[in-house]
Amino acid sequence: MKRILVAEDNKLVISFFRASLEKLGIDIESANNGKMAVSLAQSQQFDLVVLDNDMPIMDGLSACRIISKDSTVFIYSGEDIAQAALDAGATRFLSKQCPDLAIKAIKEYLFFFHNYKQNKL
Repeated sequence: MKRILVAEDNKLVISFFRASLEKLGIDIESANNGKMAVSLAQSQQFDLVVLDNDMPIMDGLSACRIISKDSTVFIYSGEDIAQAALDAGATRFLSKQCPDLAIKAIKEYLFFFHNYKQNKL
């Protein structure tokens, strides 16, 4: 089973991810701030970490700088931080303005690229 961590302080966004991805057999763990995301990413194994930027306690870019050293991170936020997300170590930036494209990118990564990477090891 694929496992992803979604760090987002908006419960509706978490529900959207769950509804879109759990039916595909993807297990979703959630965190409501960047500090919690860092803690979970350091203590558990995830196939992908998806971070919002605007969260309490620690923002997504700060969390990305830590988590991306050991995990693949996608930043899911407003387009104004796209370059900053990549500079912080994100593998990919996903725009909140296009949630369906974000879900498609996550599925493509989990079912194609991640599997390819695993088989190459």
